[in-house]
Amino acid sequence: MIRLIPYYERDNGSQMLNCFLKMVADVVPFFREDVLDDENSHGKLGKPRQRRDSYPGNLNNRFPGISDTKKEKGEDIDRRKRFDAQLAEQLIREYSPKLHEYLYEGCAGDGHINRSHLRNLLTVRLTGGEVPDKWKFDDAGDGTLLLAHVFRYDTLTTHPDLYSYINSISAQVCPYCNRIFTTTVTDKNHKTRPQLDHFRNKNKYPYLALSINNLVPSCGVCNHLKHNDDLDMIYPYEEGMEKVCSFRTTIPKQHITTVLTGARIAPENFELTLSSNLTDANSPQATRIRNSIDKLALKPLYDTHKNYVTDLYFQRYIMTDKLIQDISGQFSNLFHSEEEVQAALLATCIQEEHWGDRPLSKLTHDILEEIEMLYSQIRP
Repeated sequence: MIRLIPYYERDNGSQMLNCFLKMVADVVPFFREDVLDDENSHGKLGKPRQRRDSYPGNLNNRFPGISDTKKEKGEDIDRRKRFDAQLAEQLIREYSPKLHEYLYEGCAGDGHINRSHLRNLLTVRLTGGEVPDKWKFDDAGDGTLLLAHVFRYDTLTTHPDLYSYINSISAQVCPYCNRIFTTTVTDKNHKTRPQLDHFRNKNKYPYLALSINNLVPSCGVCNHLKHNDDLDMIYPYEEGMEKVCSFRTTIPKQHITTVLTGARIAPENFELTLSSNLTDANSPQATRIRNSIDKLALKPLYDTHKNYVTDLYFQRYIMTDKLIQDISGQFSNLFHSEEEVQAALLATCIQEEHWGDRPLSKLTHDILEEIEMLYSQIRP
């Protein structure tokens, strides 16, 4: 619902990417220097690599010659690291010869991977939320082993630096629903963070399981509802529903004047809707909006906030234009606009650029806008 700013549009984008790549280098079975730039490829390792003896026995014996590879004289590469890298290459080849051809283009067959092409994979942009055609392999097989032993997302989720990386995204509220805080906390006694949704299903696209633009911080409710479906939906790193959708109430005419003068209406006596403002209902964007509203159950979830909507009508009746003007004048050193006064009284953000900072901020903005419209209709 609310667009997230991707790392490549941020002032600290290079730092975010470097942090992410260092985590990836710690969990994938590739040589570290094949993942990171030269200046970052050395130094202390983060999370240890997966132990060789943690591989299923059939993988240890599946590819003759790999497990028996010995360290050659003069090479500063330990036996297990070489085994991991060469086994990864074989698993990639089995999954998709085309993916293998791309990732190992120009390599000597010693387990090293094409760093530039791997970087393209880790930073691929999902245009319109779609995986680019070059990453849709018609020769792809079962990706279970690829996900478990090459693009090890489960290992990434235990990496100690993941908290600081997610915190740098500044996703204060779930971008899918704008209802639930997605807070990251790390202190000596507590650790919590939002879940990471694979916008494109990691089981269908295991080679995108560690792609930075495929990981969307989200609340547990939305991640559960979205699950593994691969529908065309609003892709938070590219677009939001802020300007193309609106919340509205359908209050019966006989109750409108009543609620605008401070009386409360029972939730069961009105409807709360969320719909597209687009003129072309058959456009791809309109389809993505409908899919998002349906798949994320935004209608029934927001119906649980009807009491909040009635509170907004009540609060707006109390917050007269004169009251807001008086507060703005009395505390001119604190407020730069009457809109800021209103936001302070409501204890939420109503300016569009801050909708991602507070739960229900999009709903609050739209209902207040509707109230102003209704006031204008009954005023002489």
